[in-house]
Amino acid sequence: MKHIVTLNNTLSQVNPSNQTHIIDGFGNYNLEIGGVKGSGFENKSVLNLYLLDSGDYSTVPSISGYGWIKPSQEMWFQSTSAKLQEQYMSKAAATDEDGPAPGLAYFHIPLPEYAILESTNLTGVKLEPGGISSASVNSGFFTTLVAAGDVKAVFTGHDHLNDFCGMLMDIQLCYSGGFGYHAYGKAGWDRRARVVVATLERTQNQGGWGSVDSIKTWKRLDDGNLTAIDAQLLWTKKRIPT
Repeated sequence: MKHIVTLNNTLSQVNPSNQTHIIDGFGNYNLEIGGVKGSGFENKSVLNLYLLDSGDYSTVPSISGYGWIKPSQEMWFQSTSAKLQEQYMSKAAATDEDGPAPGLAYFHIPLPEYAILESTNLTGVKLEPGGISSASVNSGFFTTLVAAGDVKAVFTGHDHLNDFCGMLMDIQLCYSGGFGYHAYGKAGWDRRARVVVATLERTQNQGGWGSVDSIKTWKRLDDGNLTAIDAQLLWTKKRIPT
């Protein structure tokens, strides 16, 4: 990670530099995507990305299996989410917003809650022989995400043959898709990468652009044609009828 942050044009960070407590792992940081210049959202983040290090294997001798997001990371996420929501809503009156900016969370190892999803309610496939390879303990991070209220979708990796999205308690739990040729795959199953697109709301004033109106996703296959599959709407802004 210390090497990655030195590369040209990278937005990666080793860890936040302004924390009063030590955060477990490396690569815990957030990115704020600002609104359009000249609009009412010019100086505020309209989409927040949270990136966390879920580790690899358990570092607790009495607990076997894969790693998980630790309390120090949850504390960082909670404080960061609360700060961003407060900043956003403090200017909400001027932009007619009735909720915080949406957020997306990215980390490697899937949460245990992925296993709760019903196969009939998935967009994509679950082909991993072991099903869901999460930690053997539940750190409670999904509950933390639900309580925070701003994260609309989570994206993980780890299980190379799972590429689905499924909704649980208003949060989309997604796999990013197995795309690297340096790791295992399945013969006849094209490598794939997930695309995520956030679309802004068109307005009649304030520069013509507003806050995030919707978040959509699909996957591109490395099949020679870059075929797009499994397009779906992950989240859309709730409008109150007037």
